[in-house]
Amino acid sequence: MARYFVIPVTGFLKVLLCNSVHAGKPNFIIILTDDQGWADFSAKDLNGRLKTPNLDRLVQSGVNFTNGYTSAPQCIPARAGLLLGKVQNRIGIERNGDSLTPFSQEANLAELLSENGYSCAMIGKWHLGPSNEIQKHGFRFFYNQVSHVPFWANFAEKGALSGAQKIGSSSYHINGCSKTALSFIYQYAQEPFFLLLSYRAPHVPLDCPERYLPKFSNKLLAARRQALGMFSAIDDGIGSIQDELRRLNLIEKTCIFFLSDNGAPLKLDAKDTTHPELGWILQRTT
Repeated sequence: MARYFVIPVTGFLKVLLCNSVHAGKPNFIIILTDDQGWADFSAKDLNGRLKTPNLDRLVQSGVNFTNGYTSAPQCIPARAGLLLGKVQNRIGIERNGDSLTPFSQEANLAELLSENGYSCAMIGKWHLGPSNEIQKHGFRFFYNQVSHVPFWANFAEKGALSGAQKIGSSSYHINGCSKTALSFIYQYAQEPFFLLLSYRAPHVPLDCPERYLPKFSNKLLAARRQALGMFSAIDDGIGSIQDELRRLNLIEKTCIFFLSDNGAPLKLDAKDTTHPELGWILQRTT
């Protein structure tokens, strides 16, 4: 059976790596969403509106930890804690805006895996320092697309670039990240790899393309409908990754972890008022 987990993972990966010397090195994929609520996939959906069949496959085929907790309520400390495998308060990163010098001084998961022969890639949202310096943190490749504007990368949908540079993409950022992940998996299928696939979704700005919205009732709050569409795009990406791993006969050799960085930011009774970014959000849906 393929191994799937829905839990915080860094400490577990370190243990698994230490115990895999004689069994061959497994591949590791961490799929990290941004501000996703605990019930925002259909295996846990409370009202039946959200359909995420590919993410449900992970839950049904693996281990679903129903009482896992993120270690921080904000993006930066949660991501620092994930990659360092320790409570981030111990190094003084407790909120967005704190100095990232302590993070840079610590050995993180990508550095550990790189030292053990892994090819490491970070795709999507970084938020732990300058994006053109991601390589300094153990990631051989990176693709830092989080919106429609130009971004830093040294690897893209068609493979490696000639060094770190600012590029643009014609793909919606969620889809661009998924396509680049597929390219990385294909090109490094013959060696152990670690992929951090960090979608900037459903974090604002809610910028779901129009083609995903008809799946959801127009009676829903506009912001909720946008967020559901973003989940749907993520789910498509998760499905394509599972299919590619099967095609390459890597599914039994790959540990996939899925989690959100810090949970949903809105209350269940939040009104559909105009968010400072929402006027732009609802206009830009192509």
